Amino acid sequence: WYSHQGTNRKDLAIFGEIDYQITDRLALLLGGRYYEVDRYLSYGVEKPAGYAQNVVPDRTDVDDGFIPKVGVQYDLTDNMMVWAVYSEGYRVGGVNRARGEPTLPLQYESDIIENMELGIKSSFMDDTVQINATVYEMAWKGMQLELTDPSFSLSPPQPWQAVVANLGDAEVSGMDLDVTALLSDNLQVGFNITKMFHAYVNPMETYPDPRFEGGQASLGLDPQSDLPFFADMSYSMYLDYSDNMQIMGLDGELFARFQHSYEGESLNQLGDGSAAPKQVSGNYRITDLIVGYDLGDWKAQLSLNNIGDERGITYKDSSDFDPYFGQNSDNVIRPRNYNFSIRRFF
Repeated sequence: WYSHQGTNRKDLAIFGEIDYQITDRLALLLGGRYYEVDRYLSYGVEKPAGYAQNVVPDRTDVDDGFIPKVGVQYDLTDNMMVWAVYSEGYRVGGVNRARGEPTLPLQYESDIIENMELGIKSSFMDDTVQINATVYEMAWKGMQLELTDPSFSLSPPQPWQAVVANLGDAEVSGMDLDVTALLSDNLQVGFNITKMFHAYVNPMETYPDPRFEGGQASLGLDPQSDLPFFADMSYSMYLDYSDNMQIMGLDGELFARFQHSYEGESLNQLGDGSAAPKQVSGNYRITDLIVGYDLGDWKAQLSLNNIGDERGITYKDSSDFDPYFGQNSDNVIRPRNYNFSIRRFF
């Protein structure tokens, strides 16, 4: 048994931005990017004698287009400004590795995000406090979705395979808030949070395939489905302390950092099924403590990481789900660990 897949890819891009100061307080941003991606793809499988051979012809895939960027910035005061940006982004298309006769097409096209952001940047109390906030709304057109090809449910079934296809439009909206404050010459605190208002896709629920009853194959997707990989909320905070201190007659700087973060729940995939079920990742907290002493040429540091010994799961991989035992691979954060280092700078 031998399989091979090769891709030759060439990218061409022409892009630029112009900043134009309309008045002392008002500025305009204009930008754009033309892109062209050419790819040549080959795939083949050689099986032992007596097994059906899959013959997949080599394919050429071309993506091109233009994406704009327009922004405006207005200074309300010397310490506060508001801004707005409209921009677009793209993800190149591709091809699936065919096994048997899948329902969904071998090739999928680029998907485009149309993004609108509104924000504010500000500082107060002689620049000792900074507050930045952004709200955003994104429209995701022709979204590339990964799911189990419906042909697996035929009788007799086609080989199981995860494929990608342009199957729906999505919407994402949320906000970011970042606050830092210098409480004294030696103490600084910071906090940031990302909150999703909604992140969902309205996917196709069926796809034409004459092998299914009624000529339509069910994709197993709900009319409106939550997008995977978007945590409902995540945040982090820190406290930094530093001060000059003499130890054993040596003048150096003592520093310490306490940090804590939280990663909210997110889905591992869009589709759901017995062969590769939808599962929830995230929902874990990490706390670290770092202390050290800096003499300039010498530096000592002790780090206590993941003090609570969390076993947070960043991703549940359903592609290797075992329906008999109900188990699959999980990507788990590093457990509690400590490290101590002494460095000499030359």
